[in-house]
Amino acid sequence: MSQPLAIYVSNAAKGNWAQGILPVKVTNPFKFWPNLNWQKGNINPLLYQEGGPQYLWVSPTAEPVFTTEFTFIRLWEGSLESSFTDKLIPFGTYDIIISHAADDLYSMRLVLNGTHQDPQGGDISTPSPRPWRNVATFRYQVSLIPSGSFPTPTLRLFTFAKNIGFKSGTIQNNPGMFTWTMQIF
Repeated sequence: MSQPLAIYVSNAAKGNWAQGILPVKVTNPFKFWPNLNWQKGNINPLLYQEGGPQYLWVSPTAEPVFTTEFTFIRLWEGSLESSFTDKLIPFGTYDIIISHAADDLYSMRLVLNGTHQDPQGGDISTPSPRPWRNVATFRYQVSLIPSGSFPTPTLRLFTFAKNIGFKSGTIQNNPGMFTWTMQIF
């Protein structure tokens, strides 16, 4: 595969968090959480976050005793501009590769102009003996082209995460996290 045109990553401070809950960076990541290393094999892509993906949650630590669910939604608009920004993607047709992981449960939807996009092929995941360590990767083909119905096409990444609490849960033994990367080719 060719060099990515742009890489977007989970970041509490950057991007257009259009709906859902504004996340914050997890400052004490659990050492066994999966690592989404998008830098491997990429030479100087356009970056929209320094230091790679952050682990996101809605408070500095997730609730360890009670099960909690959160939704984070990023929004991009199609643009006549020729360069990628944190909120704009130039008009065009793209291959998009999205990887994501969470502790404990998660799901993700890519929506173009209100229409759910189906991935091309299956989940290209890196499984682990413990499911919460899995990294799921999906490929999409998206046409971000203006039309009469959508003069400004929009692309939304809906991400859902759930941290399962347990009676003796503490922030040390049951932290919560969510993280993702999106590469555009």
